[in-house]
Amino acid sequence: VDYILTVAVSVSAGTAALISIPTFHDTLIDHRVAICLTLIALISLANLRGIKESGRMFAFPTYGYIVMVVALIFFGLTKWFFGWFGGISAIDPSTIQGLEVEEISGGTISLFLILKGFSSGAVALTGIEAISDGVPAFRRPEPKNAAMTLVAMGTILATLFLGVSVSIRW
Repeated sequence: VDYILTVAVSVSAGTAALISIPTFHDTLIDHRVAICLTLIALISLANLRGIKESGRMFAFPTYGYIVMVVALIFFGLTKWFFGWFGGISAIDPSTIQGLEVEEISGGTISLFLILKGFSSGAVALTGIEAISDGVPAFRRPEPKNAAMTLVAMGTILATLFLGVSVSIRW
């Protein structure tokens, strides 16, 4: 059940992120379910190959994500410390045609918004069950290597979270 929830949250978040790109929004908005089902089918096929093989397949996107977030943190902090990379000016909501001010500001907070934030945050911790389920795939001594992997994963997660939090603050 935990892996099904992990896949559901990850696929829906990934699809929402893909559709949020302005270039793709108009063409993909009506195909959300098909995109989700296609991604679930691809993940299922990758997992049928076995623990080690699927781990190798999913390593590239994982490392790519880490590199991109580190780059985001780097650019944010260098902008804050040194003023590099230009500035961002606020957009006046009245200049955007076809949108109400409530749509731009996000409206009021609701239970669904809180639940969406919770599910998005839960995705950050989904690798824990993958490591615990895949202990037999680790090299000997399996428990020690799995524990070291969990510590490394926790360190990376804490570093990225702290870096993004500091970058957002300034």
